Amino acid sequence: MVRTLSAILLFLPGSLTFVARPGDELAELLREVLALEDEVDPEVFERIARHGNEMALDVLEKAVDVLEKPGQLERAYAAFGHFAAAPELAAEAIEFLAGRVDSTPPREQAPALRALARFGEPALDEIEVVLCESSSASLRAQALRPLLARLAARGDLESLRLVIENFQAPASGTWSDLVQNLGKFGRRDTLEWMVEKVVDERVAPDIKLALIEAAERSRSKEAEEILVRALALEERPQLVYAALEALLARGIPGRGRELERLGKSLDPAVRRLAWIGLARQRGAQDSFVQKLQHMAQERDPVGRQCAAAAFGELATEGTIEALHALLLDDVTSVRSEALIAVERLRRVDSIPTLIERLPLETGRLRYDVARVLRSLTAEDFGVSTSSWQAWWREKGADFRMPTLAQARARELARSGRHAQDATSASFYGFQVVSENVCFVLDVSGSMAEKIRTGETRMDVAKRELTGALKTLP
Repeated sequence: MVRTLSAILLFLPGSLTFVARPGDELAELLREVLALEDEVDPEVFERIARHGNEMALDVLEKAVDVLEKPGQLERAYAAFGHFAAAPELAAEAIEFLAGRVDSTPPREQAPALRALARFGEPALDEIEVVLCESSSASLRAQALRPLLARLAARGDLESLRLVIENFQAPASGTWSDLVQNLGKFGRRDTLEWMVEKVVDERVAPDIKLALIEAAERSRSKEAEEILVRALALEERPQLVYAALEALLARGIPGRGRELERLGKSLDPAVRRLAWIGLARQRGAQDSFVQKLQHMAQERDPVGRQCAAAAFGELATEGTIEALHALLLDDVTSVRSEALIAVERLRRVDSIPTLIERLPLETGRLRYDVARVLRSLTAEDFGVSTSSWQAWWREKGADFRMPTLAQARARELARSGRHAQDATSASFYGFQVVSENVCFVLDVSGSMAEKIRTGETRMDVAKRELTGALKTLP
């Protein structure tokens, strides 16, 4: 078809008056773009596209040729999305945009690709060409976003390779998107390939973590092998920790050797988790309990903390006594771990020990002691030692410990009443009661992702931090 962008004049009999055809406005808009180039009002691109006809598409194609500024290019290419609703024009627009991704200067390729993604399913073949053939890692990462579901649905090894080798957050989606779609690759060959990749030095740590999290959701033997292999990544303790945590949730029968090795890890968190696993496997064996009691006396505070964590998995008289002794440790992290274990075991004889400890603690840990007392008793006397002592003198002899569910119900009822009176600083809903506070904010690319309110995660983080700082004394 021959297109014309000039105004068509219809001379009426006996008059020089003419009627302007619809193309006149498009021609005027194009002249405006050609004259002003990057200084043109970006709304012009939307006005062109809203005509929704073949001439409008031609005008918009010509308009992008004179633009250079990223913002203007973004708006101009985004306007092509208006043609997605017209099947006879969508194919032509897709062909044009695919050509721009392939041949234009780098500044135009990404906006053209994002415009292509606006066409959804009809444009996926062209987007997949970009994913498979582009030399730009950034473009491939962006091309992957609309293709994630398609590749996961295929479930073959080549599709998995494309996902693993090209995913970047947030360009390709969120990390939860990646984990969710990795979980759909259930064929044996894809799972075996994941086993290889989780220990491949060329694979980024974030991708390995996603593989571990995906394996955690699967009950297959191959998925478990991914977790086991990840235990060897000692140079990346955060990956080892994630894999070990997932294996502990499965029960990891017969993995005592790996647990013993990790029980000597240089990373305190991994070491602690390994001893929890060993406690679950070996239970109250005399030799094991003796080993823990020895650790509870050693000079290394990490060893004492590991002992406290392991004691929390046992319930013998000897372990309770050792835990109560660790509540008196001179290292805060050890006392905190012992407190967690005491709460887990829920023993009546821990209550007077905690009451005695309450006035000796300060800051966060003092409030934690009070919280555990509330959990064990379903009563609330805050951090008042005298009130707890008076209550225990009156009720202690006949006291029966409530269930955890009963204690939580009482705590929930109290929290509703206290919320209106709360005046202290809080951060994401957590009350700040420590005397010394360090706020750690994530500033990675994922913080640019928007939540349901339309705000970015970073917007929320800034608001929460500002609010907390304003209310701190």
